[in-house]
Amino acid sequence: MTHLEPYGPTQFQADVDNGLVTRVNADGTWVCGIFWERTTHVSDHHPADCLHAIVNLGPIAPKAKRAIRGKIYWAQLTKAELRNRWASDFPDKTGR
Repeated sequence: MTHLEPYGPTQFQADVDNGLVTRVNADGTWVCGIFWERTTHVSDHHPADCLHAIVNLGPIAPKAKRAIRGKIYWAQLTKAELRNRWASDFPDKTGR
């Protein structure tokens, strides 16, 4: 696959080790983050300030169900503080 979106060529990196992806405002006082279990890749689109997570849901049998946990963060925190909050919310994903 050479691209996933119309903004230009996509650069594929190695799989992520967890699904937490964040952005901060210009002065670093607010942070937005999203986390989904089973995330394999994350992306953002420039110049838009958006975040995307690609989640591996399979294999799943026909008509089967699978639940995944996740959380959306929007808070007046630093990225380090958000990482600590995420680690508290999902300790089984951080090795803590």
